[in-house]
Amino acid sequence: MIEVYLDDMLPPEAGFILRNPDLAKTLRMVAEHGPDVFYRGEIAQMIVDGVQANGGYLSMEDLDEYRAILRWPARGSYRGYDLISAPPPVGGATVIGAMHIMESFDLESMGYPSVQSIHVIAEALKRAYSDNRAYIGDPDFDFVPLYDMLSKDYARARAMEINMDSMTPKDDIFPGQFGLGKVAATGTEGFHYESPSTTHISVIDKDRNVVALTQTISSFFGAGVMPAGTGIVLNNEMANFSRTGAKVNALEAGKRMRTVISPTIVLKDGAPFLSIGTPGAGRIVSTVTILLSAIIDHGMGLQEAIEAPRFYVRDRTDNFECESRFAIEILEELREMGYPVAERGDYDLYFGGAQGVMVDPVTGGLIGGADPRRDGAAIGY
Repeated sequence: MIEVYLDDMLPPEAGFILRNPDLAKTLRMVAEHGPDVFYRGEIAQMIVDGVQANGGYLSMEDLDEYRAILRWPARGSYRGYDLISAPPPVGGATVIGAMHIMESFDLESMGYPSVQSIHVIAEALKRAYSDNRAYIGDPDFDFVPLYDMLSKDYARARAMEINMDSMTPKDDIFPGQFGLGKVAATGTEGFHYESPSTTHISVIDKDRNVVALTQTISSFFGAGVMPAGTGIVLNNEMANFSRTGAKVNALEAGKRMRTVISPTIVLKDGAPFLSIGTPGAGRIVSTVTILLSAIIDHGMGLQEAIEAPRFYVRDRTDNFECESRFAIEILEELREMGYPVAERGDYDLYFGGAQGVMVDPVTGGLIGGADPRRDGAAIGY
């Protein structure tokens, strides 16, 4: 792997041409022979050999038994827009849960960025993140009370907990009561580990077919293993299982681990309006929520929303991390409300790298947006 991604053992500079002929060969084999060559054939054997050579336990039987699962998406609505996002065990329901709580407040009149709108979004996110940690896991192994979590009555009750004059401390944030068990840890998306190794693609075509796709290898360079002959960097997603002994998201054979990726599609009057998503580890949910509010509540264009300043909060910490472009007056008032403000860069890749496509509500044309915080581009064809 080192010889592929480094330039004579040094970090590559601008102009470096990355060559990965083994990956090109792998992709050609999949194109010619279909998925069987990856899960049961020559590529599978090279992957197993590479894992076992590094002390791992993956077997040909493991790959042969893998099956992709088709699940119903997490769904909700926000001010007349239909929200469709990724289902458990990933983070779409958390985005929708936060949006449902925010719907009880007149965010349009508050403007963005403003102290009031930031406070509402932050308080909604904390409660949605709390439910995520308590309940989101693989629905084939654990009951996920998705209907209750995404009900509008529940969201209104959560909204009533919010004091508009002060931040709710982390010790006063609790999950909803749906048969609560021990709260699970968040694995590599936890407070002490964040990795920028996720990518997102949004597509809308001429027939208005819509795709929102987020994929990740988890840590930087995943597991740090590239099986010889494949060109494939293996992920280390198993680190996203809980390590506290909690039943939700606990490691089990055949189980899929929790993540917070949240590719989202938005419809207006049943027609495609927006495809959006972002990398950013634990900040994915907050970033997608902020983007949706900027577009729906405040009428921002797609690129304007992507470039607007961002912040990040969670339920398990009082920290308020934000880009330094917020007005000094806003940050000072947030501090007075109890937020421990921690400023980062002006356009900081820590807060994701959103990509999206929106259907212009007036002309019906397609508008692409790409995040200046990371690599990405909007391309029409």
